[in-house]
Amino acid sequence: DGITIPSLTPDIAYYYLQNTIGLSAEIMWKITLEAGSLLGMTPTNLENKVSLLRRTMNLSDEDVRVILAKQPAILHYSAERNLAPTILFLVRALDLSKAELRRMVMECPSILGYSLGNLKQKILFFMNTLGYYQGEESGKDRARELLVGTPKLLTAAVDTGLLPRMTFLRNEIQFSLEELRELYEKNPKLLLYSLDGNLREKIVFFFILQLQMEPKHVRKILLSYPQV
Repeated sequence: DGITIPSLTPDIAYYYLQNTIGLSAEIMWKITLEAGSLLGMTPTNLENKVSLLRRTMNLSDEDVRVILAKQPAILHYSAERNLAPTILFLVRALDLSKAELRRMVMECPSILGYSLGNLKQKILFFMNTLGYYQGEESGKDRARELLVGTPKLLTAAVDTGLLPRMTFLRNEIQFSLEELRELYEKNPKLLLYSLDGNLREKIVFFFILQLQMEPKHVRKILLSYPQV
């Protein structure tokens, strides 16, 4: 009772997603609850977006289903105004292959929902602030590997997330930029952990204050085993 069943007309979004794309009943229910406006779109509109994703990343049918199961709202975005420019920007900014782009989007499809300005700011953090661009010639390759391996890094805000976490380790433990780059490549999640609830709590209050370790010893531990 109280549930609206789509009309039994084959030319509607519900049946395109269910029958053509092959989304399960569970995912269709998720779309109905979380992204119901998709069901008001035409199959042609949805097919244009799915076709763009397939083309730019060589996606299989199962790949498309995995992406839509994680982020059905990706089909809200315009193929011409949002998805295509964002994909082109990522490919050019990071020199991505189709396989690398596919890996990033498969793991974290929400990155396609950020504005170009937002993504540019984040990539500039890695290239300029963290110093990959100013480092050795392979710096851009290392930055690409970091972001392809952990695309969730592109979901973190710069001013309230990435920058404060980097600044904390640089100021408190006296890491050089090269040491920070090595640290993040070994454990990228250090750029995602809560500053107050994790990094400061463990490094300052546990290692330094409770265990009375000097910052240089904490630095040595983190460089050797950043997963600690």
